[in-house]
Amino acid sequence: MAPNFALISPVIAEFVGTFMLVFTVGCNLLGKTPSDWAPTSIACTLMVMIYGFASVSGGHLNPAVTMAHVFARKIPVQKAIAYVAAQLLAGIAAAAAYR
Repeated sequence: MAPNFALISPVIAEFVGTFMLVFTVGCNLLGKTPSDWAPTSIACTLMVMIYGFASVSGGHLNPAVTMAHVFARKIPVQKAIAYVAAQLLAGIAAAAAYR
């Protein structure tokens, strides 16, 4: 089976966007960011990642959003599996980056 190169850019976009989102949440928790600003920085990161990657991958950045698109039949299951795998790996990588 030949690799699907059309899927590489969207999967990388999902990985990078999810990594940045999870990393931002963790940095806010570990850095003891004041409760007034933590949600703002998380929301700004999410906004920038979605704005930047929406045209590449749809800017899901969350397995729940990806699954909602599958159930609504907006993306194929093969693409959803790749997205969810990238999102989960990005979350693990972001968690590992805190050390």
